[in-house]
Amino acid sequence: MQAPPLESQPAEPPTAPTAAASGPLPTLETPYTPDEILRRLDTAARRGRMAGFQPEKPPALFSVEAFAAPFEHKLLATASPGASTRLTFRTVVLHKVLWIYAAVIVFSIWPGTWLTHSMLVSWFPSWYPVEEWKTWAWYLPLLILPLLWLLPKQWKKSRADAHADALAQIGKLARELDATTIT
Repeated sequence: MQAPPLESQPAEPPTAPTAAASGPLPTLETPYTPDEILRRLDTAARRGRMAGFQPEKPPALFSVEAFAAPFEHKLLATASPGASTRLTFRTVVLHKVLWIYAAVIVFSIWPGTWLTHSMLVSWFPSWYPVEEWKTWAWYLPLLILPLLWLLPKQWKKSRADAHADALAQIGKLARELDATTIT
């Protein structure tokens, strides 16, 4: 008797992370103590398996990278010791990157007003106004208004990317720590 042909189902295309992909992060339960967790993860980091691992100050136990662009994040783990250790996670944006991003925006927009005004006054002296505020009146809205659309979009994408990478990092942590997923 001949076996019926297997029906192949088309594979779903991989979806890009979206803002909707920001549900709760899973909790891990491992048989190791917090000190043993740090030792094992330090060994894994030295072997290149745990990107950005570093011990943290209490109440957090450790952190690892949660890659996202343009705003970088880290995944913080908090331990609840008992018969076994329960690890809960949350992602945190690195504030240094936010300050650098803001500084780049400010220091690229503001000198541009002076440069644009000086070029227009020197190239078109007969008709372009000499008053600098008139250049600011059209130049600043031209550059700042798109930021009001761009920055929230980048923030949402960065949060979704960080969440997706945090889920991948938690999977790696589970393997390194012989942990089971609770939620």
